[in-house]
This record gives sequence, C-alpha cells and structure tokens, in this order.
Amino acid sequence: MHRCSPIIRYIPTSLNPQGCGRQISNGKNTTLTNVLSSYQDFQLRPLRVGALSFGKRYGGSEVFSYIENNSRQFVREEFLTDQDVNQNAISTYSVDFESIFSKGFDVIRDTNIVDDNRQNLVLNLLNEYLCSLEYHEGCLSNYVFNNYNNISEPEMSAVFVTHILSHLVQENKLGNTCTVKVNYKNKPDQCPCNICQRKVHYGKTTFGNRYIWYSRPDIMLFPGTGGHCQIFVKKRRTTSCEYDPTQLESLLDNEAAFLRRDSVVKQAVCQAITFAFYQRRYQIAKNWNSPDIVTAIPTIVLNPFCFDVYIYDPQHDVLLRNFDQPIPFWRQSESNPKQKVLNKSSLLQLWLMMNHLVFKPQFTKDGIIALGGTAGFLSQVDSVRMERLEEMMNLGLPAKAKDFKLSEFKSTIPAYHISCRDNQEQRYVQMMITLLDSLTNLR
Repeated sequence: MHRCSPIIRYIPTSLNPQGCGRQISNGKNTTLTNVLSSYQDFQLRPLRVGALSFGKRYGGSEVFSYIENNSRQFVREEFLTDQDVNQNAISTYSVDFESIFSKGFDVIRDTNIVDDNRQNLVLNLLNEYLCSLEYHEGCLSNYVFNNYNNISEPEMSAVFVTHILSHLVQENKLGNTCTVKVNYKNKPDQCPCNICQRKVHYGKTTFGNRYIWYSRPDIMLFPGTGGHCQIFVKKRRTTSCEYDPTQLESLLDNEAAFLRRDSVVKQAVCQAITFAFYQRRYQIAKNWNSPDIVTAIPTIVLNPFCFDVYIYDPQHDVLLRNFDQPIPFWRQSESNPKQKVLNKSSLLQLWLMMNHLVFKPQFTKDGIIALGGTAGFLSQVDSVRMERLEEMMNLGLPAKAKDFKLSEFKSTIPAYHISCRDNQEQRYVQMMITLLDSLTNLR
C-alpha cells in the first residue's frame, strides 16, 4: 500500500472567533470564557464505505479514507500509482469541528443570539459541571490511573456516566439521562470509584434491525431536551504486558491504536450510519419542521484516555471522523506535571455532541458541495430499499424475520466502482431543481 501524503483541501469556516461575550460567574475561575480562550479544535476528514452487504456482521463493509485524484474521481489508497503519489495528484478534504457546531460556539460567545430556551438550560449545565470539575476529576483520575490494567468496559461505562456524561445533558421527565446497556456481564450496581456511591441505571439500548443493521450502544443518552445520543466504550483487554499508569503518553498511544483497529472502525461506522437514520426518523415522527431537522449526527467511541468522533449525514451522504489521533481526555497539569487533569476542550466537544439536537450541527454550503456523496453509502442503496430500512429504525423493538426478505436489501454494487463525485454533482443538481420547484409553487 502506498503511504501517500494527499493535498488537503481545506473547507473554510464562516466563523471569525472573537472575544467571548458570555461569562457566567459564580465566584469560580472555571467559566465558559476561559474554556474558550484555551480551546483546541480538531479537523475531520471523510471516510468511504465499500463492499456493503446487509445481514452480515457490521454490514460486511470496508472502510477507507476518501481520496480524489486530479480528475476529481474517488481513488482507493491501494489503487494509487507511483506517479499519483510523486506528482501530488491526490487530495482529500478537511473540515473543522468548530465549523460544524458553529451555532453552539456562537451561543457561548454571545448570549444575545440564544433562540431556544434549551440552549440556556444546557449552557448552565456545562458551567455548573465546570465549577464542580475538581471533584469529578479527582474521582475519575484516582480510579482510572490506579486501576487501568483491571478496568472492565462495564466499570468504565459506569464511572464515565457518573462523573462526566450525566452532568452534560438535561434530565428527562423520569429524572434519568444516561442508560448503560443491560447486557453487560459483571456490571457494578454503583459507580466503581468508591467515593460517590452513585447508583448506575441499566436498560435496553438496542435500536435498528438485527437482521440487517442494528446498534446496541454501551451508553444511550435520553436528554430532557429531546433526541438521543449513542456512545460506545472500547477498552483494550489487558494482557500479561502491563502499562505504567504514570506514563500518560504510552497509555494514550496504546488506547488510541486500539480505537483504530479495523474491527472497531467497521463497527463504529455501521452503527454511526444506523443511528443517523434512526435519529432523523425520530425527528420526523415528532413532527419537527423540515428546517429544524438535524441530519449531521455524531457518534462517540471512547476509552479511558481518548475518544473518536464519527459524524454521518444521511441527507448528504457524508461520513467524517477526526483526523490523525483520537482526541485526548487527559493532559498534564501545568502547575504539577505529575498530575493529570481533564482536557476542557474535549469536555466542550462532548457537551456539544451530546446536545446536538439543541445546537443543530450542519455543514456550510461549500462543505456540502465538496463533501456530498463521499461516504458512498447511498450510492449502494436505492430509494425503495432506503425507505424500507428507515421504517425499521425502531428503539428497543427488534423486527421479525417475516417482516421482510433479506434479498430486498442485498447490494451488489462495489462502492469503489462508483464515481462519488458524479453522484454528488447529480444529487446537487437534483436538489437545486427541487428547490426551484418549491420556490415556483410558493409564488
């Protein structure tokens, strides 16, 4: 396989970061203002789904980076020629996380543009959590770094729900926000940090269709502000080779490599796509107005030290993941190099993604033109099958085999034989025709 260095086609953001106009102060130094002042963003790049086959584990799919050649045709990395590489005749796109969640960042910077009471609710939640961060940080770091080699995925799910995730979303009417999957074996009844003794809530988290594609996230969020958010916990199983918990860099490298294993990526992509269609169906069922429907849906895959972000947009067929290494949860304290503290930029990013139906992430017009169709998923599923698939995106209601024929969903078109650029341009033209027809009808 060629080790290529593609040209990065940067998709510009419309944001012009300025000084923060919002500061919620309650005598604490930790505010939204100083979190933004030291904020570190990351970039996402497109992924491509190939060799799709429903009814198999993770869809029998392949996942690889999306790369274009000079003819603006999709090229798989292993099919690149030496001439392509040597002449820099290949490129890919890059988009900032901040540009996708621009509405969220704008609201933090300027409270006057808040147009939804839910935004104020979750802003206050974030600020309250930051003000109590020292306590939760202590519980987490003490448990994670002292027990790293023995932590199980159920224990990790419990401690992260207790000390991070449940504090970043609004409680629902039942007084609960986070559900850990009930299928876990040897799951703790309460947070394993042994300090807070908070009870862990377990329940069903499955949605989709087990005969085609389905998802069973380790953690499912049910915020009172509406919608859902799925989170997967992936921790490397310990071996005879133990790691020194004081060596943060080695721990990060170890867990980061595990998140990028082929099996983990395939599962994440399959479930990110499934969840995006489910979330869109949920919004339509709630009779949300078309302009308010969010289509860029995030999925989070995390371990004790870092996390990956997958964003799939089923309307524009775009699949993104953070470029380079997974995003770190921890960093060395500036005042005490031996102490590990939570990365506030990472907490801000998690908060935005967990409340994505509040802050409505979306791509810029330039981003849609550049990225539309790059996932290659819709090019393998015709509209009839797609409609049937969306009908089966139910939460906790597994479909019966007699409800459909699997042959309806089999795809025989290898994604890498399709020019996604041609598909994207065709869809863009169709979208413009539909828009013009709508404007004509309004007249």
